[in-house]
Amino acid sequence: MTLKKFYRLFLLATACMVVLTSITFFLYPARSEDAAGKEVLGKFRIDSNLQRIKDEQNGPSDDSADTPENLQSPFGNRAIYGKDTRLDWGQIKPEKIKAIARSSVALFREISLVSVEGRKEQKFGLLARTLGEQSFDEARGARLCKSERFTAQLVVPICSGVLVGEDLVVTAGHCIKEASHDRGSPALDSLRFVFGFTAKNEKDRGQSEFDARQIFRGIELVGSGYTSKENGSEDWAVVRLDRKVSVDIASPVKNIRTTNVKKGERVYAIGYPTGLPLKYVSGARISDDKPGAKFFIADLSVFQGNSGSGVFLSGTNELIGILVRGDRDYYLDENAGRCARAYICDLTKCTGEAVTRIQDSKIQAIISGDHTPQ
Repeated sequence: MTLKKFYRLFLLATACMVVLTSITFFLYPARSEDAAGKEVLGKFRIDSNLQRIKDEQNGPSDDSADTPENLQSPFGNRAIYGKDTRLDWGQIKPEKIKAIARSSVALFREISLVSVEGRKEQKFGLLARTLGEQSFDEARGARLCKSERFTAQLVVPICSGVLVGEDLVVTAGHCIKEASHDRGSPALDSLRFVFGFTAKNEKDRGQSEFDARQIFRGIELVGSGYTSKENGSEDWAVVRLDRKVSVDIASPVKNIRTTNVKKGERVYAIGYPTGLPLKYVSGARISDDKPGAKFFIADLSVFQGNSGSGVFLSGTNELIGILVRGDRDYYLDENAGRCARAYICDLTKCTGEAVTRIQDSKIQAIISGDHTPQ
């Protein structure tokens, strides 16, 4: 073999090695795994029909990332603490809790609601997939493990809220662009406030058809606060609806805390975790009352989509705050066929869930009607 032929073969072999290496890195990207062989999903993405439809029709937009997992403050996500206590509407027994749950409102994107034809009264159906049909961390295609809860239920809301007046809803500031000034948050006029998105149990898909009278538009951002300073951080918004909510749909929460909460007090939350139908989460405590801060910490088992959920004091049923941020939601379980699982932790490993205090003077002034418009 001549030197010239050998040189050509060497160049060809080198080129083949480069191609094979590139293919290997593409198919098997580097992963960060913990000691238990679990890869944390830093940011899971729900692959829903809704955004794809919008992108195909209108192209990219400022609110193109407004899925539940993306609508979060810069402090983090959510997690399960100890036992998963989430209950569906049909499993809530105390009538007082059910009455409070009726005041919970789901924030839908307008595009997720479609008019149902052939009805005497106007009805709206849903464009949605079930939780089990979602892809978590879409690039890897991970879906929930089959043993996970609520996989049969529909996923729609991007945030939660609470009715605190005949036409007033309080929610998290990062759920609305006009409050957060974040292009990743949806504009107020692109949202719909929907009452009654519930399920009987975790095998029930959830309500998939709504009367027009259950659906409201937000017409005014009455007040808001959104900053990222640790102790001075704010994350809240109060929205005026386009009309008063009929009492047969929901009654506003009137029992609202005006004084400080204390560490160790028992609390519960009601909202829409991961965009699922309404869930009641109990058995939690305030783990850090954060004196001097605008928020406190509780070990509530909540998820993205719970942002804006009402947090209530057990026993008195007082509204004491609004969920805004917390620990991570899911991890990739390598030992179970590379599927996603809800992350379970305790306060020795997790920071807990941050709750904006409802006693904030600006929020109280708006609820009471004693405020100056923004």
